[in-house]
Amino acid sequence: MVDIVTSNFYLKAGEYNKKDFEAYSIDLFEKWSSDVKATITFEDYSLYLVVEEGSIKGVGKVVAGSLTALYFGIASYGSFVSGVKTISSQADYVTQQLFTSAKLIFDTETKPGNTRKTTGSIQYLRGLLERVERREMTPDQAIENIISYFGDEAYSVPGFIEDVSKSFYELERIPDQLPFDGKFFPMPVEVVPEILENRGASTSQKPAPKPPPKPDPTDHYRIVITRSSRSQDRKVTISKIK
Repeated sequence: MVDIVTSNFYLKAGEYNKKDFEAYSIDLFEKWSSDVKATITFEDYSLYLVVEEGSIKGVGKVVAGSLTALYFGIASYGSFVSGVKTISSQADYVTQQLFTSAKLIFDTETKPGNTRKTTGSIQYLRGLLERVERREMTPDQAIENIISYFGDEAYSVPGFIEDVSKSFYELERIPDQLPFDGKFFPMPVEVVPEILENRGASTSQKPAPKPPPKPDPTDHYRIVITRSSRSQDRKVTISKIK
């Protein structure tokens, strides 16, 4: 199995009783499932959502059954490059939707400290494309990274290595920029001693305050919700954690 996108989020929230936590998590899964179905046009995929209390930590995964399925999904957009970039945008969108829905359902919209992040195979491939475009990596290095990332399966998918190689070698690179030598924006001479003089200077001599004592750990819950294919019913498992 190969992840298409992995969406991580963190919400600062209070505690919930088991019944409410389960109900909110299932609501989140069903809302996110609808968003993924409307956005990612793969023929089939699996969904995984893990939500954990203390505060709320969540991981959502959209998973293709194989690298072949992932590759066909990418190729359906006309080329490897356009497919990776399009699906990458879709991945960012479903992560944002999961994050937005979670804040609404768990009622944390106005609380600071909420974060989200998109990772997964598509984002990994997008990152390699961008590094080659910026001349930070050669096509050969990018291809070696892809083979290492997907392992032996990369060789078992007909046309995958050939298509990837052709795409990276034909990728248009960003032109090299002229090196900056300070001629156009020289630093005033009188500023330099001040910078050197203040380097490493402490802004305060007060000792750092001691952190407050941690409260005794309480029981929290972790819920795992899965759907093994687009047409299957969801499966819910909830467990107690410290």
